Amino acid sequence: MIRDRHLGRLAGLILMAQAGLHSAAAAEPAGAPYRPVESPGTLNYLLRLPADYETSAKRYPLLLFLHGIAQRGNGTTRALERVARYGPFRAMQEGRWDPDLPLIVIGPQSTGLQPWWRGSSVRALLTHIEETYRIDPARRYVSGISMGGRSAWWLAKNHAEEFAALVPVSTWAGDVSRSCDDFQGMAIWAFHGSRDPLVWLSAGRRPIEDLSHCEPALAPAPRITVLEDAGHGSWRRVFETGHDDQNTGADGQRYSDIYRWMLTFSTTTGD
Repeated sequence: MIRDRHLGRLAGLILMAQAGLHSAAAAEPAGAPYRPVESPGTLNYLLRLPADYETSAKRYPLLLFLHGIAQRGNGTTRALERVARYGPFRAMQEGRWDPDLPLIVIGPQSTGLQPWWRGSSVRALLTHIEETYRIDPARRYVSGISMGGRSAWWLAKNHAEEFAALVPVSTWAGDVSRSCDDFQGMAIWAFHGSRDPLVWLSAGRRPIEDLSHCEPALAPAPRITVLEDAGHGSWRRVFETGHDDQNTGADGQRYSDIYRWMLTFSTTTGD
């Protein structure tokens, strides 16, 4: 299971904090560049395919996006709209997504009552994705917010060989101080609000600081961007590239766009 002992205590606080944000979420417009998918045997999910997917035979990079606790649901088409309240699908709704990005984006919905993602369910979904879509196995990326960010850390740690980049947002991680070998070669760019009252900034910084002490040093070096004056719900600034910071990609160029930054990395980078 992808969880922490104190996650249950945070669940109620996070639900109350996010409830006030939901009323402002736009409904999915006609012609949205993603669609809900019912997947018997696995979690249902939102799907975005690149514009040229149907006319090409090539493989594409994958971005797996894991939502926060307040976006859980029963996986129906209506419930899946919650997944688009934040993250890349929200950016697509609002026309703040570059349609030229060659990413397959998958946003599953957690259906459990527990305030965490089930590791077995996410693993089953990844198997389904790999069997159903043309995924580039060297360019798989994972990101998540709050509860989903904690799960993204777990996946990256326990299945490091499968992911080239990790973008955890407004979240924390378990003990990674002895996980240097797991994260060697993986690009990590974390984000956290300086005034987050639910997951303190110190908790967001801790895994980055722990990994920064690895010997030999991790390459690329893990990085965290602190969003000044931001609280827990700072996700739009990250996924719509309004965070006013840059990070170096595998090509040596600097990016404020997390998508184009992660696209420079692969599990074969440096081989």
